[in-house]
Amino acid sequence: MDPIFRYALLLIPACLAYWAVVPRRWRPTWLLLLSLGFVASFGLADGAYIAGNVVFVWLLSRGLTREAPAQSRRRLLQGLLVWLIGNIVFFKYATLALGTIFRAGPDGAAPAEWVPRILIPLGLSYCVFRLVHYVVERYRGKVPDSTFSEFAAYVLFFPTFVAGPVERFPAFHKQTAAHKDFDLADINAGVARILRGVFRKVVLADNLALWMWPVLEAPEDFTLGRLALAIYALAIFTYMDFGGYTDIALGVSRLFGYRIIENFNHPYFKPNIAEYWRNWHMSLYGFIRDYFFLPLFARSKSQLVMSFGVVLTMVVFMLWHEGNLPFLLLGIYHGVAIATWNQFQVFKRARPRLRAFMDSGPITVLSVVVTFHFVAFGILFFTFELDDLLAVTRRLFGAG
Repeated sequence: MDPIFRYALLLIPACLAYWAVVPRRWRPTWLLLLSLGFVASFGLADGAYIAGNVVFVWLLSRGLTREAPAQSRRRLLQGLLVWLIGNIVFFKYATLALGTIFRAGPDGAAPAEWVPRILIPLGLSYCVFRLVHYVVERYRGKVPDSTFSEFAAYVLFFPTFVAGPVERFPAFHKQTAAHKDFDLADINAGVARILRGVFRKVVLADNLALWMWPVLEAPEDFTLGRLALAIYALAIFTYMDFGGYTDIALGVSRLFGYRIIENFNHPYFKPNIAEYWRNWHMSLYGFIRDYFFLPLFARSKSQLVMSFGVVLTMVVFMLWHEGNLPFLLLGIYHGVAIATWNQFQVFKRARPRLRAFMDSGPITVLSVVVTFHFVAFGILFFTFELDDLLAVTRRLFGAG
């Protein structure tokens, strides 16, 4: 049976039981059981590892209360962050590091099958993001008290477990504690959002993929016009594919009475690269901003340091997706663009006439077009390995 169809069949009785059978105070536990079953369906070992991390962080985070000595709280927070970030680094980069070691050995490059492949458990990245958020805010005294079931249901919440959005714990807990009554409007809105997501993913994105991939995989066989259209299609496909998954996640969440943070706000219609990133994958952008950029760079008064921080933040963000050269280049590509735009804003503030010109209607429209093309070309870095990326780029900008 198709996994999506199986998921849909299991969702109906789970939702009915949630509202009609499970007592209000046991709903977080029911959500937790559903989420544990969902995580375990991708592999018992991976599910056990993720669940073990949740229990481990919950137990140790009890020591982050303000009643504990400040030094021990700080060391505990540092240790938890090292552990959580170390999880991401290990699973994302262990295979790359081992491959580098094997190739650097005395006998030269080793066969690919000699290099152990260490795969990241599905959903671990977003799980770690939620855990980092929780322990940092608990250290700051900004998360409400909760039971383990409420905490674990938040971290493992199955509609958003695989691809987000990254909801914040206070917002999620507030809805959990409200013990809402059944509301048909939530069900109607949830079903409508799910159908919208299925349409964007299955009808739009999947059909665009059938047309564009043959062009992008063999760019030398097609005209420049066809290649340009395929790049536009890739940009739309990326948005519709990811946006469709997000719609489904938000719709399923609504079936259980939760309104989760939106992830997109018409990003392709923004007039500059900074606005684009504030409206693309907004929950993750907010996480990277609040827990990486602001703690490390926001206090600096140096424009140079701030610009470096922006570039480094985008590099880290891209390398989180995958550790290879195209993603490194993509981080630099977007980081330099944002830093340049920010510096242009500083330059523009002292020049009213320039500001008025840049804010005029025609220039704003032109800015939207330029920003979209800049982003669309950058998605090539996100999609291809270096050789394929160079082939597309040569065909796009080369002779003939």
